[in-house]
Amino acid sequence: MMKLMKKAQFDLSRKVVYYLLVIFMLAFMVIYMNSVIKSGNLRDISLLGKSSGNLFVAELLTSPNCFAYFDEDIGRVYPGVINEEKRNEDSLESCGKYFRDHFSISVADKKIGDAGFSGKMFSRPVILSNGSLEEVEIEVQNA
Repeated sequence: MMKLMKKAQFDLSRKVVYYLLVIFMLAFMVIYMNSVIKSGNLRDISLLGKSSGNLFVAELLTSPNCFAYFDEDIGRVYPGVINEEKRNEDSLESCGKYFRDHFSISVADKKIGDAGFSGKMFSRPVILSNGSLEEVEIEVQNA
């Protein structure tokens, strides 16, 4: 007569199939999450490179160490107001010393900075310290 399987042996073989399916599903989920995280990080890094030009323009126009007008009597910076005395090559070099790409600034037909490159143009309205409203154009390479 044929020997019948015991119930415990049947459950064990069914669990092996179950565990194999669970391991396969877990491996698939780990690989999928890994690819999602990597693609998200690459997208964030590419956005960071594009924002460096905007951050640099903001630094030029709002920092008292760059071109923004600083009233020493009250200790206030006027963002968007350009100090005429600071608008020279020395201020530009000290302000952009950490920015590794080429850039140039033109305000009221006076251009300072690097020449001979093509880049993204940023345009912002500013007030000069003499009270006139002008358009500043800042050209930044690789922005």
